[in-house]
Amino acid sequence: MPSKQSPAAKTQSASVSYNILLTGEVLDGHKPEQAKKWLAETLKISNADAAALLAGKSRCIKRNLKAGDAAKYRDLFERKGVAVRITKNGDAVSSQMPPGAASSHQTQTQQSKTPHPKQTAAPGETAPTQVISTGYFNGSINAVAPWYFENVAAIIALVATLILSLIYAAILLGCVAFAARSLVYAAFPAQPLTVVSMIAFQFIPAAILLFLFALLLRPVFAQQNSQRMSLEIEAAKQAKLVQFVREIFQQLGARVPEKISVSYEPKVTAELDCNLLKPSSAVASLTLGMPLLMTLRTPQLAAFIAHEAAQLQHPMRACLFKACARVRHRFDDCAENQDLWSRRLDAIDMDDIGRIKGLAVSSLATLHYYSAFMFKPFSMVFNYAGIWSNKFLVNAADFYVTELVGSNAFVEAFKQMAVTSHALHQAEQRMFNRIGERQLINNIPALVHHFAVNLTVRDKREIEDEMNSSESRRDYDYPSDRSRIIFCEDLDRDGISCADFPAAELLTNIGVLNEQVTLLYYRHLQLEFDVQDLMDVHQLANLADKDQKREQLSAQYFNNWFDPELFWKIPAPESVKNLTNIERVKMLNDAVSQIRHITPDYVQLVAGEPKMFAALVNTSVANEIRKAGYKVGAGEFGLNDEQAKHLSEFHTQNRNDYTNTSIRLTKMREVMGTRLFLAISLHPDAAKRKVGVMLLQALACLYQHHEKMNSLKVKVAYLPILAAREKDKKETEHAKRIQRVASDVKQFAKDALASLQHFKCTFSQSHDHIGAFVKAHTKQEPNGETLHPLETVDYFYEINYGLAEANRMLNNQLAMIALESELLNKITPVKLASG
Repeated sequence: MPSKQSPAAKTQSASVSYNILLTGEVLDGHKPEQAKKWLAETLKISNADAAALLAGKSRCIKRNLKAGDAAKYRDLFERKGVAVRITKNGDAVSSQMPPGAASSHQTQTQQSKTPHPKQTAAPGETAPTQVISTGYFNGSINAVAPWYFENVAAIIALVATLILSLIYAAILLGCVAFAARSLVYAAFPAQPLTVVSMIAFQFIPAAILLFLFALLLRPVFAQQNSQRMSLEIEAAKQAKLVQFVREIFQQLGARVPEKISVSYEPKVTAELDCNLLKPSSAVASLTLGMPLLMTLRTPQLAAFIAHEAAQLQHPMRACLFKACARVRHRFDDCAENQDLWSRRLDAIDMDDIGRIKGLAVSSLATLHYYSAFMFKPFSMVFNYAGIWSNKFLVNAADFYVTELVGSNAFVEAFKQMAVTSHALHQAEQRMFNRIGERQLINNIPALVHHFAVNLTVRDKREIEDEMNSSESRRDYDYPSDRSRIIFCEDLDRDGISCADFPAAELLTNIGVLNEQVTLLYYRHLQLEFDVQDLMDVHQLANLADKDQKREQLSAQYFNNWFDPELFWKIPAPESVKNLTNIERVKMLNDAVSQIRHITPDYVQLVAGEPKMFAALVNTSVANEIRKAGYKVGAGEFGLNDEQAKHLSEFHTQNRNDYTNTSIRLTKMREVMGTRLFLAISLHPDAAKRKVGVMLLQALACLYQHHEKMNSLKVKVAYLPILAAREKDKKETEHAKRIQRVASDVKQFAKDALASLQHFKCTFSQSHDHIGAFVKAHTKQEPNGETLHPLETVDYFYEINYGLAEANRMLNNQLAMIALESELLNKITPVKLASG
C-alpha cells in the first residue's frame, strides 16, 4: 500500500518556484546586436540598458515562476540568442540546469556501500558565495576492477625501470672505473712507460671514457619540457563544477583535487604531486580543456574525469607510475634530442659567434646529436614496457568509467573528443592558414564549439574513418581509442544515473574563462598581439559560415570534382565567339551530360593518381642516380630485383602510365572548364557576366602557371633525396641537377607572381592583386642565385598552396555566377556525385 504524502511535504512541493536570470552572454551563432535589439524591444527598455544586461553579469528579471513557465521563458530567450539561467529558490546547483534536468537532481545523501578513504577538502568547500545541496549522480559504484589489471601494470613499470636504471648505472660506473684505472696506472706504473705510450694507452682512453661518461649523464640533467600553461579557477565562483568533480572522485574513492585548472588543450588530465616516501601527503590536481568542455555533456565529461580519478585511487601506486614515467620521458627526450642540452645548442646563433668558437660549438653539437643513439635502446625498451603497462592501467580505469556512466556514454565521449579535435584543427586553419595571414580571435573555445556543431558530411566521414583506423590515441604509449571503445562495449555496463545537460553549464561566466584561456594559447605560441585588436568570435564564425556555404555550392556545381589543387583548363574565347546563344545552350547541355557520364571514371582516376605518382618518384630518383654514374641496388626506393635490373624500362612504363592518366584527367577537366566558360558567357546580367569574364581570365592565368609549376613536381619530390646523397655519400654529380631544379622553381614562381599582379584580388580586402595574395602564403623570400634544397621544396609547396587557395576562392565566386546562369537558361543540372 503506497504511503501518503505528508501535508508538510505537499506544502514544500507547492512552494517550489524558479527565477529567470540573464547571464549577460550571447549564445554562439547569434549576433550581439540583434540579441540586444530584441532584448530592448521585449523588456521595453533602452538599447543602453539592454547592452548593460549583456555585459557579462547575471541579472534576475523574473521571480517565483512555475517550472513550466520558467521553461517557456528559457526557450524564448535562447531562441533569440540570449543566454539565461534558471534558479530554484533556495537551490544554487540547479541555477544552470533546465527544470527538466533539475527534477532529476533531488537532494540526496551520497553514501557508498563500500567505505572510502578520508577525503581532503576540495577548493570552494567553505565558499560562502554558493551553497551546494544537490547530487549529480543517483547511486554508487560497487564493482571492483580485476585485481591483475593494476598489479600487472605496476609490476611491468617497476621491473623495467629498475632493470634499465641498474644497467644505466653500471655503464656509468664502468666508465668512471676504467678511466680511474687508466689514470692510476699512468700515475703509478708497474714498469717504466714512455711518454708516447702513456698518452696513447692511458690518457687518451681515460679522456674518451670521461667524455663518454659526461654524455651519458644527459638523462640525469635532462629537464622536462615546459608544462602547458593553464589557468586555476576560483573555486568560490565555480561551486557547481567543484561539486561535480568532488562527487566523481568520491565515487572512485580517489583523493579530491585541491586545484582545478582550465587549459586550451582538448583533453582532461589529472596528476598527483607526491613524494614516494610520504604518499599520504600527496596533493591531486585536475586540468580541464575548455575546447572539450564546450562540446561535451555532463556524462561525457564525467567519463573523462573518472578515467583520471581511477588512476589516482591508490596514492602509492600513482606516485610509482609517475616516477617511472619521469624516468622514461628523460630517456625519450635524450634519444630524440629534445632535452635541455639539445634545446640550448639549437638556440645558439652560429652567425653571431666567432669562427673558432663556432667550430667548437658545431663539433659539440655533432657529437651531442650522435650521442642520442646511445639512449635509443633504453628508450625502445622503456616504451615497449610503457605500452604494456599502460594497456592494463587504462583498462582498469576504463572499467570504473563504464561502471559510473555506462558503456554508451563513454563511447559517445570518445566520438565527441574526436569531433572536438577536428573542430580545433578547423579553427586553427581558419585563424592561421586560410589567406596567408593570421586572424586572431578573442574566444577560441567558442569557435571550436561553432565548428563542432556545424560539421559537414565529409567532416563526419573523416572523423569516423580516423576512429575506425585505430590511429587516434591519447598518447603514443596509450591504447588506441578504437581498442578502448571495443573494451568498453564488451563490458556492456549501464552505469549509474547521471544528470545530463551541457557541461558548459557547470561553469559561471564561461565567456570570461574562454577569453582568458585564449590569451594563454596565444602566449604559448609566443605570438605578439594586442588584446584590443582581437577579432570577435561571432564575426569570424559568420565568415566561416559564408565560406562553408560557398564551398558547398561550389561542390554542388562542380559535382564534387573540385579540389583546390586541381585547375580547370578554360577554352579560348575564339572557340565560341561566333556561336549563337542557342548553339551555346546546346553545347552547354552537352557538356553537362558528358560530365554526368564520365564522373565515375573521373573519381576512379583521381583515386589512383597518388599511387602512380609515388611509384614514378621512386623510379625517377633511382634513374637519376644511375644516370649520374652511381649504383642503385634492389631494396632501395621500393625496387625489387627485377625492377632494379631493368630500371630504365620500368621507369619508362611508370612515366607513361602517369602521363596517360594525367592526359585523361586534363581532358575531363577541360570539359568542366568549357561548361564554366559557357555558363558565364550565357548569363543574362551584363554586370555579372563582366565580372565572370574577369574571373575566368584570372583562372586561365592560374592554370597556365600551375602547369609550369606542376612540371617540376616529380623533380621537387626527389630533390631532398639527391641532396642527402650528395652530402652523406659524397655523390657530387647531383649538384648540377639540384641547382637546375632550384633555379627553375625560383624562376617559375617569379613569373607566376609577376603575371598575377595584373588581376585584382576580389576575395581578400588585404591584398590589391592576386599576386600579393599568393605571395602572402610564402614564409621566406628567395635570396641569391639559388635556394638551398630544403628551402626550394618549402618554397615550391608554399607557392603552390597560394595558387591553390586563389583557385579555390575564384572557383567559389565563379560557381555562384555560373549556377545562377544555368538556372536562368534552364540547363539540366548535373546529378551530384558522392563526395
